[in-house]
Amino acid sequence: MGSRDLSYQSGDAYESVVQLLKQIQVEHARVGRHLRHVDQFLAGKSAREMDRTSSDNIAVKHQQQALEVYCLGSFYVRVDGEEITHWTCKKAKTLLEYLIDRQGRPVSRDTLMETLWPECEPRMSGNNLKATVRSLRQTLDFTNVPGSKSAWILFQDGHYLVNPSIDAWTDVGEFMDHWTLGWQQEREGKFDAAIREYLQAEALYQGDYLEEDIYTDWTHYRREALKDVYFTILGKLSDHYIERDEFYRAIEYCQKIIDKDHCREDAYRRLMISHSRLGNRNRALEWYKICESTIKTELSLLPDLQTQGLYNELRMASPV
Repeated sequence: MGSRDLSYQSGDAYESVVQLLKQIQVEHARVGRHLRHVDQFLAGKSAREMDRTSSDNIAVKHQQQALEVYCLGSFYVRVDGEEITHWTCKKAKTLLEYLIDRQGRPVSRDTLMETLWPECEPRMSGNNLKATVRSLRQTLDFTNVPGSKSAWILFQDGHYLVNPSIDAWTDVGEFMDHWTLGWQQEREGKFDAAIREYLQAEALYQGDYLEEDIYTDWTHYRREALKDVYFTILGKLSDHYIERDEFYRAIEYCQKIIDKDHCREDAYRRLMISHSRLGNRNRALEWYKICESTIKTELSLLPDLQTQGLYNELRMASPV
């Protein structure tokens, strides 16, 4: 939601603001998303100024597009600002997911038939595809907005694709844009700017890629690739806050890593360092025990030498 010019000079104005906030809460509950909100950053505000308040989160904002597709976490779609809440054909939803996954590349008719109906005869799967495309076009055009896009899904030279002329946005594309820009800025030594980009990317990651389709083969590679980027961002953020002695924030990002991958020793080491520097040496040692038990149970291995070395330093009460 964009910024609003709100006045608090009268009781009526205050009541209006209260009602507006209630409407926002209802909307968030309806879509089931845990969106994060903070005040907009002032122009030119540095990362150091932003980080002074430990409760700061990043508000993910973008200009409303004709088609908005959210794939990080639960899949959902907005058309001209209105969420599609009912899919008359489940395969139409899967078809859109697949076309979005191709990132603008046309997909052959045969590929879609084999992917969506692998056990059907070609004639039947061809008919199914036609019906599914028709259902998807009708679903995307549900708003009945005058002059709305009649050709959401194109068929050209035996291939289907999302109409490239449509003003479209995806959370995955935005996530990768922030990651790429942050990486470039970090390489150029613009560390504060890089951290801002990483924070924006992290806030966009509301869940793993198409997490409702975890057993669908074609989603696996991209899900894991995006997860790797996410882990890298969390590691960079946790290192950033350790360097700034903001250990509770570092702990928050480390725990997000471990929530998704119980065997990430780098996250355990950061947790051990953070708790030690907070004066909680016993808690730091306890995290090593958790790490050791988890690695042994899931991988039948011991923690690596770096993790063991850190543990020994903590046992000897050496500064880490």
